[in-house]
Amino acid sequence: MKRIFFILFVIIQLSVGTFSAIHIESLNLLGNPRWLSIPLAAIYELLAIILILMVTNIQTMKKSAIWVYTLLSFVIIMQMSGNLYFVYSHASKQAETNPDHLKYFMELLVMLMGEETTLQNGLLILGILVGCLVAFLSLLVAHILSVSMRESGATTLKEFLSGESTAPAVNKTSSNDGSAFTIE
Repeated sequence: MKRIFFILFVIIQLSVGTFSAIHIESLNLLGNPRWLSIPLAAIYELLAIILILMVTNIQTMKKSAIWVYTLLSFVIIMQMSGNLYFVYSHASKQAETNPDHLKYFMELLVMLMGEETTLQNGLLILGILVGCLVAFLSLLVAHILSVSMRESGATTLKEFLSGESTAPAVNKTSSNDGSAFTIE
């Protein structure tokens, strides 16, 4: 089960990284030529994957944890900005060529938010729903993996996947003195 979860973790991170790289590349094109925006996008995504892997092993590097989380925050903001820009620009182009493209989505927003909903507000909400939630979901999967590793007592991914642990095992028992856990 641990291996399946880890494989899903890797697939999710690579998928999010690939799509976010395409989206960040479109954002980078606003201020850079294509030959420069592609490697910049790749660097952001490689950094994101490295930092997410570091977060899964964060308990082994307590002193540098603040730097890992700070860098990860900047990278995620960049991912969300690229995703938001890409969705907004793509949906805007689609709405120009086919006015009915966002018709039902806009009708839903008007129903939920009222008559003052504009196309720009709708595109922003669509961008947040489609573009920003992906980064949060990939972080949630990384957090679940990290918690699972911590609960298993593993300090590295190798220990976690093999089922080995150098940490003491915690067993739930009942005793007369009222304690619920023992460490072996």
